[in-house]
Amino acid sequence: TLANALLFHNSNLSNLDRAGIVHRLDKNTSGLMVVSKNAKSQKLLAEQLQTHSVQREYSAIVYGHMISGGTIHEAIGRDPRDRVKQAIISNGKDALTHFRVIDRFKSHTHVKAILETGRTHQIRVHLSHIGHPLIGDSVYGGRAVSYTHLRAHETDSYLVCRLLLEKKFFCFCFLFRALLFLLL
Repeated sequence: TLANALLFHNSNLSNLDRAGIVHRLDKNTSGLMVVSKNAKSQKLLAEQLQTHSVQREYSAIVYGHMISGGTIHEAIGRDPRDRVKQAIISNGKDALTHFRVIDRFKSHTHVKAILETGRTHQIRVHLSHIGHPLIGDSVYGGRAVSYTHLRAHETDSYLVCRLLLEKKFFCFCFLFRALLFLLL
């Protein structure tokens, strides 16, 4: 696990909750992880996440053609029919996602998503809700595709099984010496 790798790298992290890991990434999602090296930085970063003063930006490739960007403001909670999934439900927690079109392909769109809240699977649930699931996300309506569908000039074709969602930017105010950044 990531926690085990961190403890091998720095045994002092054993004194911190979750080996200093401040937040998590969804399974099969790549991106930047922030790990605290001390309790003070971990506490302050956790507070910034809770107060939504941290800006998180993601890059995703979705099915279909999006005309423009927008905002999705729909409450998210556990799916009453499938306890493993999240869903748009009226009594869920408030969730707000802004998105902008970056590029368009033959049958897909590259979007930037910025979270104002941080619900489990938020981007995946919101984009699927508006009819644009992430490529490779079989849980919320996507499926694996041939990469050549995304880049017509490519001659080699291979299967994309990983979610095409990547955390691109993590902005916060704090001392950088107290942190360890991991790109996963």
